[in-house]
Amino acid sequence: MAKSKKKKKKPQALPSIQKELDITKTYFDKYSEVARKTLQLLDLDPKLYDRFTKKQKIKMMLLKSDPPRVKAQTGHSIPRHYLKKVQQEMYDFIKIYPIAEHRELNLTYMDFLTYGICFISYARIKDNSNEEIENKEIYQLISENSKLILNGYENNIMFNLWQYLRFIMSKISKINIRIYGFGWIWNNNDCSYRMGIAISVSAVSPQKIYFTYNDKFRPAYQAITGQFLTVNPTHITIPYNQIIEDSDQTYPLEVFVQSHAFTRLKERIDVLPAAIRTTCLNSSLIYCQTATLNNGQCVIELRDNNTGTLGYLPFTIIDKQLFILTLLPICSQNAPEGKKLQELLGITRKEIEFLGMDKLSFFIDTDFEAIPRLKQAVIDAGLWHLTKLDPLPDYVPQNPMSTSTLTRFFQSESSHEKVLSEIEDKY
Repeated sequence: MAKSKKKKKKPQALPSIQKELDITKTYFDKYSEVARKTLQLLDLDPKLYDRFTKKQKIKMMLLKSDPPRVKAQTGHSIPRHYLKKVQQEMYDFIKIYPIAEHRELNLTYMDFLTYGICFISYARIKDNSNEEIENKEIYQLISENSKLILNGYENNIMFNLWQYLRFIMSKISKINIRIYGFGWIWNNNDCSYRMGIAISVSAVSPQKIYFTYNDKFRPAYQAITGQFLTVNPTHITIPYNQIIEDSDQTYPLEVFVQSHAFTRLKERIDVLPAAIRTTCLNSSLIYCQTATLNNGQCVIELRDNNTGTLGYLPFTIIDKQLFILTLLPICSQNAPEGKKLQELLGITRKEIEFLGMDKLSFFIDTDFEAIPRLKQAVIDAGLWHLTKLDPLPDYVPQNPMSTSTLTRFFQSESSHEKVLSEIEDKY
């Protein structure tokens, strides 16, 4: 019996160019909705869109834009899972968040980058054309006004998205291993009537050197900011007279961070995720606000832009290099705030450490309303801003001291020694 021959499946044909250029009713309606919002974004009357004929609208809709895509920058080796992470987090952001300065429009970055940018690009093409076309004056208005929101840096409507991408890069960066950054590239393909954005991720490894301090040989890593748009990875430097204020020397000091400082940051700034700690460290070194400790030592403030001072960074200068040695908790007895807190509460450095007050989690985990004396001391010492820190949604309290235990320590008539002895027996 002859075997029946199986019919070979014909390979599926690639989508035709014509199919890609088809404009469905859904696409037409969405494009029109976003085009009107884009006109408002440009401070123009949304009714201007209705002056275009249907034929003109169909023609402008042939120019399409793909959502932003993340890729490794040429010559840079980026782990695949990092690229996927950046792609997903960026996609989640643009899909949900509206362009911040115009929230009333409810125009998401996704809609703008998919439809709105095509509308503007088509108008620019027509404005630059020498041909006589209907509604040329509208194309000119769109083209001119778009320069106000898409050119430049901080005034660009993409700035918040760029800042978020910088934050994502901080999340995957490790200052002592690799620092990541990104570029933003507009792509055009005239042949297929398509455009889009490529987010190219770059990576750089910090220089590791050794230095001698207090007769010990110590490793340190150069402080670097990752690529941001067209700005290449940059070594962080601090002018000498910004550190030594009574000096007239302005030469830059290259900044290095001792390995020990990374450990202390993780231990003491325990409320914030690694990305925020990295961002705080870099911005603190870049803007470099100094303070003087109780012993007269000059230090750099570790600051969170939204909250305030979180701690202090002692340093030493060797030749033309500045080395961050460690992180000093803001509750340290050498810090002005820490000394005042100890005096107000009548406690010692060892008691501060035993109760966990040298870690930021103490200020998030503690119910200060239940302990009025402690609350007032924290306010008077200038530390209340630490209670305003915003940890991640999945944050789990880390301080082992219960409210009842802290209340007995700070509110009861029992001596500190007696309460501490009971705590030690319990834990």
